[in-house]
Amino acid sequence: MPRLTSGDGSQRQGAGRRQYIIAAALVAIVLLGVAARVWHYNARDDSQGWGKQVLDYASIAANLRDGDGYYESLPEGLRGVSQPTYVYSWQEVAALPDGAMERPNAYTLAGYGYFIAGVWTLTGASYVSVQAAQAILDAAVGCLGLFALLAVAGRPRAGLIAALGYALAPPLIIQAGLVLPDALGSAINIGPLACVAFGFKTGRVVAGAVAAGLILGAGSWFRGDAVLLVPLLPLAVLALSAYPLRLRLSWGGAFLAAWVVPTLALALFYQGVYGEFHPTRPGFILLWEGIGQQENPWGIAPVEGANLDAAANRLMRANGFEYGTWQGDAFLRDEALGHMRENPGWFLKPTLQRVLRVMTLQKPPEAVSTLPDAVLKATRFAGPVLPLIALAGVWLLRGSPLVRNLLIAAWLSRVLPFAFLRDELRFEILLVGIYVACLALVADEALRRVEPALSRLRGLDYETAPTANLR
Repeated sequence: MPRLTSGDGSQRQGAGRRQYIIAAALVAIVLLGVAARVWHYNARDDSQGWGKQVLDYASIAANLRDGDGYYESLPEGLRGVSQPTYVYSWQEVAALPDGAMERPNAYTLAGYGYFIAGVWTLTGASYVSVQAAQAILDAAVGCLGLFALLAVAGRPRAGLIAALGYALAPPLIIQAGLVLPDALGSAINIGPLACVAFGFKTGRVVAGAVAAGLILGAGSWFRGDAVLLVPLLPLAVLALSAYPLRLRLSWGGAFLAAWVVPTLALALFYQGVYGEFHPTRPGFILLWEGIGQQENPWGIAPVEGANLDAAANRLMRANGFEYGTWQGDAFLRDEALGHMRENPGWFLKPTLQRVLRVMTLQKPPEAVSTLPDAVLKATRFAGPVLPLIALAGVWLLRGSPLVRNLLIAAWLSRVLPFAFLRDELRFEILLVGIYVACLALVADEALRRVEPALSRLRGLDYETAPTANLR
């Protein structure tokens, strides 16, 4: 927020009161967001146990915490099973013996195992402790990040509305309870946007660029799709013609240099664990599976009683490749591109259909939910109007091209790639935060237009009405 450089004591007092009101409101909203997430995962029915991925991460974290290294030690009969017939608790996984340990396959996101191990070191082995840490991180980074973005655009009240929307948005509440890296997917991407905006606002442009680059680079340890924002953020800044070209180029250089540091660390980690130097985990399986989600003439379909991952595994093994390797992933990439080249005209139609489906959030997250069905149905019903709300929000930000460009870049980073990749809202969850921000802008503009009339009806001076502190 801008500092007062002149004015009488009443102005300073009013500004101080305004800051206290906003700070108190933000603390209350973050606590509300944490409470909503804690309530949701405590109300879940976990009687069906946890999927194979969750148990993988639990096993890895247990070994890391005990100083046994980056290994998993699940029983042989459990490996490769999407849902175990016997339900293992986290305590049982953590207590597994050290023998017969194996390296996790490279699809496993390395950072999340270390995250769980860190939480467990402080709290003891419990899925609830991990979910609580995720609830705090998601609510704090998401709510405060959206507020910062819109406050930089000169819309602090819209920022408060956006923070409240983020705290209570059903898809975000559901996602934060997943004991998977996807639970941190939204915060990993909103954090860098706020850093960029705040850096330009305070004049610490390079510091903002470095912070954004470090967060996105570290994000690749948790979500492979964090890399999708990397080329788009420099383009968003480069398009800011109001700033000197030298400053924009310096920003891009600082951002990319900072991003390289944790990315290089990840590549060295893969070199040490798997003997191969790669900046990201294998990811082209999502391109192959994206085709498999569509009605297609190539017969890509799940193995009966399993899913597309099982189909990919079977195809790779049939061609001499192992699941979870970069070589097998490259094979799936070539398969997918070959299918596209065979019939590009056919492929165009379902791709456009998927663009519409992704941008309207028509795929629910993969999670058990205790939220009322009416709430979930309302979220999906609202989907078709969300792109219109986004357009309205972008138009309202015409006086703040920096924040406008950042939101457009974030939106494009999810809508365009996932027209081709495996389509699940848990991968595209950043879109929910973007739509919440745009909806908040629209709501704030509506309030701006009706407030003078309401103040006159109540006999108040619009400029000194109580809500003036929040505009």
